[in-house]
Amino acid sequence: MPQLALTVGWLVSGCLLQTLWNLQCGHAPERGILDHDLFYFDDADTGWEAEDAVIRTAERLFADLPIDIQVRNQARVHRWYAEKFGQACAPLTSSCDGIDHFLNQSPCFGVRRLGDEHEVYAPLGFHDLFAMTLRPNPRRA
Repeated sequence: MPQLALTVGWLVSGCLLQTLWNLQCGHAPERGILDHDLFYFDDADTGWEAEDAVIRTAERLFADLPIDIQVRNQARVHRWYAEKFGQACAPLTSSCDGIDHFLNQSPCFGVRRLGDEHEVYAPLGFHDLFAMTLRPNPRRA
């Protein structure tokens, strides 16, 4: 992921939640994971071509892994959200803003590498995650 040089890039969402829930239930960590989501935020160029270039670079970098990588520029979400989900969303202001607005609270966290360290962003904490509870996120209608 550091080789992508994403502007504030995070590994987020279901792959993290599903891994933890799998481990809690005694399953293989990768069981049921459909994809691995990478968020970044680049509002300098919100055109499809710029995001697609990052997606293609990620496909090359991760080609040796048996997983599907979904890369999304959070600065573009408001441009396609209504068409995909049937209601508009306000423009996001950062990658963390994207994490803040997941539909339910459990997966509202992300992990990224900063040099030799890892940073975790969890605006709603981990109670629901470790309790294996799905609860609507009050930040989303």
